[in-house]
Amino acid sequence: DPGSGRLLFAAARAARRDGDFRAARALLDRAAKAGWPAEAVDWEKSLLAAQDGGFAGLEPKLRQAVEAAPDHPDAD
Repeated sequence: DPGSGRLLFAAARAARRDGDFRAARALLDRAAKAGWPAEAVDWEKSLLAAQDGGFAGLEPKLRQAVEAAPDHPDAD
């Protein structure tokens, strides 16, 4: 289903990793509206903001998350 939260979230993550921040934001909003878990959407938005120039403001949050779960796939 092209409107599923899972698909929209995966597309948003791919767009962020590809540097297409505008598309990533739009897809994350759609994923949230489709019922994808808010915690996952919020985390992805944090990663997006960090990549889009806001790293300094998010560094403590990101560092804490990596220290809490160093083996998590997003810890890289």
